[in-house]
Amino acid sequence: MKRKVIIQFLLSMSTLAILILIVNYTALYFLAGGPAFENGRTAAFAERFTHDFGQRIALQGGRPYVTPEGLEELDRQRAWIQILDESGAEAFAYHKPPHALTHYSPSEIAFFYKYAVQDFTVFISRVEDNGYHWSYMIGFPAETVAKYFLYISPKNVYTFFPNGLYILVGVTLGGTLIIGYLFARRLSRPVRTVIDAIRELADGRYELRLTPKGIYKDVYRSLLHLSSTLSSLRQHRDHVDRMREEWIAGLSHDLKTPLSSIKGYGEVLAETSYDLSPDERTGYASTIVRNAVYMEALLDDLRLTSQLKHNLLPMDKRESDVVRLLQETVILLLNSPEGEDRTISFDANPQTIPLSFDAKLLQRAFLNLLFNALVHNPAGTQVQVAVSGDESGVRVVIADNGVGISKEDMAKLFDRYYRGTNTAASHQGSGLGLAIARQIIEAHDGKVEVESRLGHGTTIYVHFPQT
Repeated sequence: MKRKVIIQFLLSMSTLAILILIVNYTALYFLAGGPAFENGRTAAFAERFTHDFGQRIALQGGRPYVTPEGLEELDRQRAWIQILDESGAEAFAYHKPPHALTHYSPSEIAFFYKYAVQDFTVFISRVEDNGYHWSYMIGFPAETVAKYFLYISPKNVYTFFPNGLYILVGVTLGGTLIIGYLFARRLSRPVRTVIDAIRELADGRYELRLTPKGIYKDVYRSLLHLSSTLSSLRQHRDHVDRMREEWIAGLSHDLKTPLSSIKGYGEVLAETSYDLSPDERTGYASTIVRNAVYMEALLDDLRLTSQLKHNLLPMDKRESDVVRLLQETVILLLNSPEGEDRTISFDANPQTIPLSFDAKLLQRAFLNLLFNALVHNPAGTQVQVAVSGDESGVRVVIADNGVGISKEDMAKLFDRYYRGTNTAASHQGSGLGLAIARQIIEAHDGKVEVESRLGHGTTIYVHFPQT
């Protein structure tokens, strides 16, 4: 991996060096000899423009002048012109600057040609007519056209090409490769660290030792955050797996007891050698049915919580009176064996509160909550149910003055497969009652919260938003 990173980086640097050479050559060409752009149109080279301008000069009465087309070209280039006779005297001028002379000596003409004078760069050419030579100077604004003289030795030029060019390119590429290699090694080191860290995470080793620094410090922080998240998820998964195993063991025990009873009584009923009275047969059959119903309820809890978890349970939501639903739920529980000799008070404000809900499911949720308040508390525990409604929604409070719930149990109260430590020894259940209750309430867009302390009872708050 390190070699691949270095090779790719060196190839990139080499390509960049070649591109820089091409760009430099192109820029030099355009700066030194390329076309000039003026007034939005392409003009000829200043020197070529001056040389070709002789075609715009004509004679009239033995005197030179510039044609109208030539004057337009000069205006477009913001240039001026002076035409001199063979003695250097001015014969014609157009847009001549104030500092321009009317007569030039050969040395002055050479000076003006070589150096910019008064913000103008001067180019000189000549035109011939019937054996008579006319010289002319054209001045361009210095900000548009400038001349810089380069002194070279032809011998050195001939010596330099082509070997010198090869040396220049080689030195450029070689220096680029060396610098690129050193930089690539430094650059690839943190990349290898990142790759190694990702491999450790992929192998399930989440204890990374990274120090966020350098240009990759944000990447290091992200990897450390990912490591912490994965470690927490693994701990949670292990916790859930342990709870599931404990729950399966408990559920197996709960199923084994009624199953043993069903098997035993079934064998007795099936054995013809036993002389059973009608009452005995009826009692055995009732026991078998009761245990079968219990097992069916356990399996129903499993199916229901799985459907709720994966949103597979169809819901028949209809607008109805939630106060009436709670009243029927309380009455149903009081008429059950678990509600015997128990006191449940009920209060509603107002007396009718409309809400959209699935009556069967929501009653199941409240039954689970109330049933939990009864079986986890001794006889004589008072349970209060209060329901109220306003513009913010519907609020149901289930409070008891029982033994309360420990902090350890509070943290796991609504977890699937969890059974509280203070459950009565005689009570058997799936350990899914409260988890199912919360899933049903959340499926109705509601929230459930619990407050409790050991020895001070428990209060459950259920809130549904107004529909």
